[in-house]
Order: sequence, then C-alpha cells, then structure tokens
Amino acid sequence: MEEGSLCVPVKKEWKDVLKLKPPGLVVDKFENKEWVYFEKTYRSKTDLENLLKERIQNNVPPKVDRRHAEEILKNLESKSFPLKEAQAKAIFSCLNSSFHIVSGGPGTGKTTVVAFLLEILNQLGQLPSPEEIALVAPTGRAAQRLTESIQENLKKFPKQKNPISYGGKRSTDFSPTNRR
Repeated sequence: MEEGSLCVPVKKEWKDVLKLKPPGLVVDKFENKEWVYFEKTYRSKTDLENLLKERIQNNVPPKVDRRHAEEILKNLESKSFPLKEAQAKAIFSCLNSSFHIVSGGPGTGKTTVVAFLLEILNQLGQLPSPEEIALVAPTGRAAQRLTESIQENLKKFPKQKNPISYGGKRSTDFSPTNRR
C-alpha cells in the first residue's frame, strides 16, 4: 500500500476471504477493478463524494460585479505583485461559482490565488465567514502550511478597514451535520 492510498486493489488470493465479508473491510468496484477499503475510510470517501455531488448540483453562483472585481484585482496587483494569467483566470472562475477546486503542483500559485480571492471578496463586502469556507489539503501538516501561507499572503495587501484573518481547523468529518 502506498503512503496516502485510500484503498488497494484486490489480489486473487484475497477473493475467497473477502467473500466472507470480514468486519471492518469494504470491497468496491471502480473502472472494472475491485478495491478493498477500511470501512471508516470508505464511509468518509462516500460522504465526501456525496457532499461534492450535492454542492455541484446545487451550485448557485454568487452575484459578483465583475467590473468591480477586476478593478480591485488591478489595484491589488499594483500594490503587491502581478498575477500570472492562469491565476487571474482561476480567481474569476472561483468568483462565478460557490464551489471550486484550485489545484496544481508545488509553486504554481494556488495559495496566492486563494489569498487574492479572499481579499477581493472582502473588498466586495462578500467575504463568507470562516465556517463557510473549506480549504483542504492532503495532510494536517499541509493544511497548517496552507493556513500559514494564506495568512502571509494576506499581509502583502494594503491595510483595509476590515482586515481578514483566517485560522485553520482540521476536520475529516464530511457528514452533512458537520457542514454548512
């Protein structure tokens, strides 16, 4: 099993044992292959999948004045640093959706996109409460690093009347009762 894997492919020699449905394990098919999960991991995975499907299906785009957002972005760039075209595109894509995934390899500017996005929403007067924003990372350490990086990025912007500060809280509970 590789570090970070949620499941492992079912091996031939396991099939007879897995037919007995041992407690704590779940077998699931994906792309014509069988995979074995720990039951708790499988439940978390399916809860997250259902949450994401629901969010995507019930997506109500926020009402954002694009021109005003563009002005704010230009002002922020002039007082901090210019963004790459892909970063600006990602920001406006996020502004047009209540659910968005920003992904990329190390050093591609994901944290910068999030910091600019938060500041634009703040200046538009549309910044959600911290409880309504979910930032996720693969490990607790990565989540802490993400929080620290965003806080550092926010310090680069000119001081506002309503400064924003975000602290991180680790949660792996995706059940409907643990979200807004």
